[in-house]
Amino acid sequence: MSDSSHAAKPSELPINLIDEDTEQPRTIFDEKTLNELAATIKLRGVKTPISVRPNPAKKGRYLINHGARRYRASKIAGKKTIPAFIDSDYTHADQVIENIQRDNLTSREIADFIGRELAGGKSYGEISTQIGKSKSYISQHVTLLDLPPLISDLVNNGRIKDITVINELVKVYRKHPEEIALWLKNEDQEITRSTIKLIRECLISIEHDKKIRPDESEKTTDGILVSRADVNTDPGKETLLGKTDSLEILFNQFYRHFRKQKGIDGILNQLTSTEKKQLGTLLNKILRLVNH
Repeated sequence: MSDSSHAAKPSELPINLIDEDTEQPRTIFDEKTLNELAATIKLRGVKTPISVRPNPAKKGRYLINHGARRYRASKIAGKKTIPAFIDSDYTHADQVIENIQRDNLTSREIADFIGRELAGGKSYGEISTQIGKSKSYISQHVTLLDLPPLISDLVNNGRIKDITVINELVKVYRKHPEEIALWLKNEDQEITRSTIKLIRECLISIEHDKKIRPDESEKTTDGILVSRADVNTDPGKETLLGKTDSLEILFNQFYRHFRKQKGIDGILNQLTSTEKKQLGTLLNKILRLVNH
């Protein structure tokens, strides 16, 4: 029977004859969602067949093209067989395309695939044609192959997923590693293009102040430069300069910067509706606390 006839109708293949592709682009599987999928498979079975191809290294066995989550969940559910299409004309590029279309791959997994293709001698142009993405998309992901360890950890644990945000953060980090490392220490800190832009402008402003008034700036124990004008220098709180929280510094710099701005409406219009809502909620809370 030909592969095309197999593709027209799925077969029930023994799970113990199927192997996962060790070079598949997807490497991160969430245990919780796998168990949830296993529960539905136990109840209703696998509704969408997986795709496999003959394993060239092991006669009579199959490698998964796509459907590794359904395969893993079926094993958890105790299934002995799984519906599958046999498709021999399937490549690792097809696996990437399949998962990109479903938003199933992390930026790191896409970068790892691109890295392997580059190591194999392919050009940016060839890879972009291969997976149907622009050369700039390829270039952005190549950045992930050489991330600073701190940012690499944030990407691996899923705290940052957006490739543009990752690249923006890397640019600021390379110029201000100590300050950004401290900024990222706060696990509740939202990492978005807007917050990165704000911290970058804050750091530029601090550097500017230091050049103009070098004697009026100091470095806090948090490692962030701050103008004395931004810190409460009440005689009874002389140690505050050395203990000022980085969020307080950022708030003061934000205030000083906006106090000088005339076209605030234009700046606010650059925020998304969600960001405006979040900013409004935070400012309202701060006002309530001030007036309490």
